[in-house]
This record gives sequence, C-alpha cells and structure tokens, in this order.
Amino acid sequence: MGLRLYIPQRDGQGNKIDQIISNMGVSRKVILFLSDKYVEDDYCEFEASLAYNKYINERRDLMIVVVLRELGAMNVTQTIHKILSVDNYIKWGWDEESMELFWLKITTAINNMDDLIPQRNCPCEKVISKC
Repeated sequence: MGLRLYIPQRDGQGNKIDQIISNMGVSRKVILFLSDKYVEDDYCEFEASLAYNKYINERRDLMIVVVLRELGAMNVTQTIHKILSVDNYIKWGWDEESMELFWLKITTAINNMDDLIPQRNCPCEKVISKC
C-alpha cells in the first residue's frame, strides 16, 4: 500500500522524545499496543498522551488501540483510562476471531481514504507509530 511504518526499537536514533513528537506529528494513524510493560515505560506513556491529544485536537479516528493483556489496576493511568473510554479498542487474543477482528480493524482504518488525504503543507507519507 506504499505505507511507512516507524518502530522506535528498530528505527529510533537520537533523542527519543524528539522522535516521538516528530513521528507522531506526521502520522496519519497510531497503533498503541497496551500492556502493563507499555504503561510502565515513561516514553510510552508520553506517546500515549501525545496520541490522545492529537486524537482530541484533530477530531478524527487516528488511534488504533490493541490491549495485549488485561491491564493491572495500578497501571491504568489517567491517560490510558481516557484512551480506553473514548476509543473502540481490540482485546488481543490468539483465537481466530480475535485475530480476524484485529486485522479487520487495522485494514479498515488504513483504507479510510479521508485519513489518507495529506494535510496542508505536509509532504509526509502515512506513518504508523508503535511504542
């Protein structure tokens, strides 16, 4: 589909906060894979907060949220709570139905032509970010 995928662990170099801000700024979609480990990482919490703010400010469906495992109550931060309460999220599972739902939602979100229209003065391609 001619899309680029930014994965910090693979593509990251330099200041991590600058990378998150820069890549999130040019992203059409953000996939958040939530788990207890994700929430415990301050950079991931920052990324989730930035994605949520972009979602609210742009008033469009840009977040794809996947809950890998049920989050422990102590790990549901204010930002994560907001994300889970406003977005339809997918609970990951290894059963066939869960995997089909995961791929259906991602494919549907990526194929949403309204989100693929470039923003004014934005020469970027679509980027999907994952922490």
